[in-house]
Amino acid sequence: MERDIISLISLLSADNPDNNPLTTLDDSRQILVKMAVEKFDEYVSKRDEKNIVYLLKIFFLLGETNEGIRRFSIYLCSYISNKCELLITTNKSSSQSSEFVSANLITEILEFVADTLKNNSMHVETYCGPGNIFGLVSSVHCVVDRYVKCVVERFYAYHHLDELCSMLKKSNSNSLSSKRHDSSAQSINRDKILDSSELGSDRVLVIEPIIVETLQIITCSELYLRFIQRRISADIKQSNLTEDDFKKKSNEISKFFESSQLVCQVQDLLSKYLNLEQYYLRVTIMKALSSDEVDKSSNVWCFIDDVFFITKKSLIRSLSSGNVDTICAMVNHSCSILIDLMVNDFLGNIIRTGFPSGWVQDAYNYVQNSVAVAGSLSSSSSIVNVPTVSSFNMIGPNALARYHFLVTLNSIEASQKNLLSLVNHLESELNLLYQNQEINS
Repeated sequence: MERDIISLISLLSADNPDNNPLTTLDDSRQILVKMAVEKFDEYVSKRDEKNIVYLLKIFFLLGETNEGIRRFSIYLCSYISNKCELLITTNKSSSQSSEFVSANLITEILEFVADTLKNNSMHVETYCGPGNIFGLVSSVHCVVDRYVKCVVERFYAYHHLDELCSMLKKSNSNSLSSKRHDSSAQSINRDKILDSSELGSDRVLVIEPIIVETLQIITCSELYLRFIQRRISADIKQSNLTEDDFKKKSNEISKFFESSQLVCQVQDLLSKYLNLEQYYLRVTIMKALSSDEVDKSSNVWCFIDDVFFITKKSLIRSLSSGNVDTICAMVNHSCSILIDLMVNDFLGNIIRTGFPSGWVQDAYNYVQNSVAVAGSLSSSSSIVNVPTVSSFNMIGPNALARYHFLVTLNSIEASQKNLLSLVNHLESELNLLYQNQEINS
């Protein structure tokens, strides 16, 4: 049948070349394409979404799939741009001092874009077939890059984040280099830690909200990127490409995301977050170590619980970033801080001096006093029965040092328990994070 039609067309063309049916059909198609373009522009100006989607199907039937997707993408970009402009204008009029303004704005933008893509990509899949989602997403993503960059730059400028991170990075580097310089000598003592001019507790109070907001921006950006990557990946797998074509398409997609401004912004935010978090952890732990209070119920230094609480909070925050390099960097930094500041420079320094000795009479009085108060202390609360400070007043000049030595022994045991609890909690959080990523992948 097809051969008969082709033969008939060939005969007609031979009789009268001016009436070539193929030429006539192509001319008619071009006229229809022109009409479709004009109608599409008309419906876009009227915001007639129903007919815009209908014309997308017409472009496919006319063999102009790429042109249809291109025009449909332009329409979506315009629609998204108008919404983003409205959101940014509304937020500019609101107070910048409100909590997490930039993070909330970026979340609104990305959620709106994700919903728009989700609702409209199905039209492309239905009318144009598989393998065309990347063209749609790549066009829309360029708009996302532009507006997210605008908001992030406002966030940087408001908090002077570039200058702040540069200063904190230098502070962190100086702290690390000073520790390396002192590594050959005896560990610095507690007084040297507490006399540090870098405690800056007021500065830390300002930094913590910036850390939280930075992480919120990173998290919502990563969620959006994973969403569009899943949509593109699922569409490509359904397009039945050859192995070579599939590799080429995958490389094209990878290069697109590598050059994406949003991806670059996320990497820059992760770098800044790391500087902020490392400084926060170091300074707050140094501040906690400035306390010389003893928990009378368990006879341990009060800062033990504070230090592990701060460490746990910082590490849990790093897990929420979802970035392996950032998590590993914070774990290593936490270990370094705990070993250098708490163990070597304080607990270890007291233990290395040994149990303070005195005259024989002082030792005899100390033993007698210890036996007298041993019954009033709970043996289960600590590894050593430590008398109260007031009971040492009559023992001699080394009484307080002896008391601190025994408290430090108890604190080491408490640190071991806290460390084990921290490790178990981090393992459970990592397992939960892995399971969530498996579900979303």
